[in-house]
Amino acid sequence: MKKALFFILIATLFALLTLSASAFTVEIKDEVGLLDFEAMAIDRDAATEEKLKGTRFGVFTAVSLYRDDYPSDSRVASRFGLSEHESAVILVLRLYEGTYYYDIYLYGDADDIFRDSDVDRVLDDTSVYQNLKGARFEAGMRSFFSLSADVLQDHYEKLAARKARAPLVAVIAGLIAAAVVGSGSALGVFLYYRKKRHGETYPLDRYARLQLTAREDRFVGSFVTRTRIQRNNGSRSGGGRSGGGGRRGGR
Repeated sequence: MKKALFFILIATLFALLTLSASAFTVEIKDEVGLLDFEAMAIDRDAATEEKLKGTRFGVFTAVSLYRDDYPSDSRVASRFGLSEHESAVILVLRLYEGTYYYDIYLYGDADDIFRDSDVDRVLDDTSVYQNLKGARFEAGMRSFFSLSADVLQDHYEKLAARKARAPLVAVIAGLIAAAVVGSGSALGVFLYYRKKRHGETYPLDRYARLQLTAREDRFVGSFVTRTRIQRNNGSRSGGGRSGGGGRRGGR
């Protein structure tokens, strides 16, 4: 009986661990032949994987003609078949004259979620930098996507917490507004009835009169100021990113 109970407990524990363990998939588009695998699974807990379902993860490899020869944002998006506004985190591995470089491309919601400090933290992490620069691609990629998933998970957890607090915040704000309005009204009534009413200090209607004998209007001058308003013809200067996102940095 004790052995049966023991095996039941072990089986239950194993089942719970299996349910809590999960992973998300990283797509591989290896045009250079740097990698010997076509996909990668990054272990995460099941709750995190559920939050990350709306974001795609991928790796794209390319050969650069010069050091800053980055693949265009549209080329990377097209290679993965990303639709407009689709959320994605893409790692681009580049080879130039025997040296490896890497860049992060963000699209859709991921581009909005990642701050510049988040991008730098992922790119400069020791386990990412040393492994990718040292051609230890699998280890570097795992660190890169794990850190990227942490950024997304942190954002979604904060968003969920704000939504949970929203009803309480609305109630508190309503109570504060009601207290301010009520206090202001009460103070106004109090001051009105406390105000002393003074009589006339001098009976002007009995001892003084005003008779208008002359009227004259003088116009000193008039001025017209005209300002030229520049029209916006819809053109944009500079080379900023389009609304869909794209490259946000590299090493």
